[in-house]
Amino acid sequence: MTAPATCQIPLPSGGPCGIPAIGRCINDERAFCISHRANNYGRPYDNLCTECERQQLHDRHAQRQTEAQSLEDARKRIKAAATRLDNNPRAPEPHPRYKLVGWHSRGIIGALTRAEPRPKLEALDPAWIVGRYKWNQQEFRARPDLDTYDTGVTSAGEVVPIGNPPTYTVHAVKGLHRPHDIFEVAEAIEKLAGM
Repeated sequence: MTAPATCQIPLPSGGPCGIPAIGRCINDERAFCISHRANNYGRPYDNLCTECERQQLHDRHAQRQTEAQSLEDARKRIKAAATRLDNNPRAPEPHPRYKLVGWHSRGIIGALTRAEPRPKLEALDPAWIVGRYKWNQQEFRARPDLDTYDTGVTSAGEVVPIGNPPTYTVHAVKGLHRPHDIFEVAEAIEKLAGM
């Protein structure tokens, strides 16, 4: 008869835990006890030890930091390209952008003639169009709607949606639907700037 497996996870003192094991880790095949079983917010894993869980969390954190740095580098590239376009007299003209701030009243004559009310628009910084991307709407819904807009870059290097004609207005948006679209935007604006 063979002896039951004991926990092989090392203790801070250096030796293995040695308590009777309840499972074996799928990653490193070490036996683990109940106190060295990985936990996912109170729900224990059946086949993962705490050492491997700690390593996975560390790897995920490092990956997130790398992705965040890549996104920041892309934003810097966009800003540099926008500055170059803004300083180039032969650069293409940026596209106009407007914000809807209200409606002009029809007045008495407009009411009698049933004229359509005209929108009151506020000019925003123009932007160079770099493509069409999906944007998240800033509505209070369980699942935000996705709208596709022409997307541009302002002279300040800000990535913005450009509305549809005739007013080129955009409703409140929260950001690009896919954050990694910023890499495509960076390539497009650099190509436009001749970088």
